[in-house]
Amino acid sequence: MIGYIKSHWAGEQSLALSYWINGVLIGVVVLFVINTVNSTTQIFSVLVPWILMVIGTVGLSVWSWVGIWRSAKHSIERSRLSVPKKSAFWAYAAMVSVIWGVLQTTAAWLPLFADLETLYGLSKSEVATQFDIQYKGETDVILTGWINGPSVEAVKNAFLEDERRNALHLFSPGGFLLPAYDLADFVEQRGLMVAAREKCESACLLILAAAKKAWVTPDTRLVFHHPEAAADFVSEVLAIEMDREVDEYYARFRRYGVPAKLLAELRARGSAVMSIGEAYDAYIVDELWEPISNKFYDLELLCKQVDCFSTPLILP
Repeated sequence: MIGYIKSHWAGEQSLALSYWINGVLIGVVVLFVINTVNSTTQIFSVLVPWILMVIGTVGLSVWSWVGIWRSAKHSIERSRLSVPKKSAFWAYAAMVSVIWGVLQTTAAWLPLFADLETLYGLSKSEVATQFDIQYKGETDVILTGWINGPSVEAVKNAFLEDERRNALHLFSPGGFLLPAYDLADFVEQRGLMVAAREKCESACLLILAAAKKAWVTPDTRLVFHHPEAAADFVSEVLAIEMDREVDEYYARFRRYGVPAKLLAELRARGSAVMSIGEAYDAYIVDELWEPISNKFYDLELLCKQVDCFSTPLILP
């Protein structure tokens, strides 16, 4: 393998082998790796796969270009010395292809290098790192703070450690989408009950919608908003990935029972504080939970007595 790598780098392989195998085939492999990383990582909270992908792709591309260029030069030299003289058309065509590939790849990857700095900053931000896990009795797990990779893993482990735990409390301003999807799947698969208190925004609302039984406190601030990038990305790769995650965000709300018409209205608004009534109409909230007395209110009956569409709900 080392010998093969060195021989291509030195241009000692045939032009056909260098171009079609070490050039075109390598390009297909690189594209596959990029698509795989895109589909399995969260662009804001998982930085290492992106760095490895960039370093690996750049290294393979440079190795491929240099080998093809040198092999083409050797081919041109041999054509000049051959009797009768052979055409060097394909060698020159390969060199032009290398120049075009360098220009095209540079234009595509320079923006991504700029985005890596942004990603690094996000990976160190409070959104990616800050959260707190507490427990209430034998059954309840309380997540306070951001929904991110570490917080979701901590929540899942808390439930896996004790089968008696069946309820998740949320006090969250939201977080990253892929960890939220992971937690929503976990909540759905285990049939967990979810209660939101005081604040449940963005990705938090998605977790609430995924629950078998969802509760809120009367003063809970429920905020639905169109997912937005935490920074202005300039690379096409990250823009495409962000679009994919956003599409899944709306598809999940639809799957969790939010009517298409209401979802379209919410999406058009971009960002909106939802009242208890709107959340109930969207099948996000099943019951109202008053934590002081641990009393449960049937919202359908309660909304006949008070204005459930006020924000927050004012109880009698």
